[in-house]
Amino acid sequence: MQPAYAVIREGALEDVLSKLLSWVTTGRTMISWMAGMAGSGKTSLAVAACRMLHSEPSVILGGSFFCSRSAGSVTRTEVRRILPTLAASLAAQAPEFATALAAELKIDDCIAYKPASDQIVALLRRPLTALASSSCPIVFVIDALDECNDEAEVAELVTAIARFASDMTIKFILTSRTEMYSRYMPEQKIDNSIITSFLVGPGHGTSLASPLSNY
Repeated sequence: MQPAYAVIREGALEDVLSKLLSWVTTGRTMISWMAGMAGSGKTSLAVAACRMLHSEPSVILGGSFFCSRSAGSVTRTEVRRILPTLAASLAAQAPEFATALAAELKIDDCIAYKPASDQIVALLRRPLTALASSSCPIVFVIDALDECNDEAEVAELVTAIARFASDMTIKFILTSRTEMYSRYMPEQKIDNSIITSFLVGPGHGTSLASPLSNY
C-alpha cells in the first residue's frame, strides 16, 4: 500500500521544485532544510524532489532515506541506517564509488554501527573522491528526521552533515517538523552560511513557502 501524502497544490509544488533545482545547481549553501507542521506536505515535496532530481540529467540523485515510525519497520527509524543506505544507493549507480566504498568496508566492516561522524567520512567523504572528475552536483535526500527514534543521534547526524567537507558539489535535502528545525537554527547550532531553509505549509504564502534564506 502506498503511503498517503498530503496534497500540494500543483502550481505551488512546481514553483518550489524550480527553486530547489536552482539551489542544487547554483546555490552556495550545502543543506536545504524543509520544515513544517505534521501533514503540511514535507514528504510529498521530498518525493517530488527525488523524482525531479532523478530525471534531471545535470544532477545525480545520490540516494534517499524516508524515515517513518508508521512504516512497520524499525530500520526506518534508526539514524545509523541512513548514511549506509545513501552510500549503498550511490554505489549501485557509480562503479567507481562502489569500488572505493568496498575498500573502506574492508578497512572497517563495522562502520555501519558507528556514530554518524565516523560513518560520513568512511561511507561518503573518502569514497566520493573517486567521482571527483564529475561536474554534476550529487544530492542526498533525508525525509522526516523527527520520525527517528533517537534525537541525540539525529543531532549528531545533522552536525556531521553540516561539517561535511568536499571539493565536489554535494547537497543534502533534509525535512522535519518545525520544532526540530527550530531547536537547531535560532541558537545558530548550524552555521547559516551553509544552510538554506524552506518553511512548508499554511501561513507562508502558497502551500509551500519561500523565500529561500541564505541563497
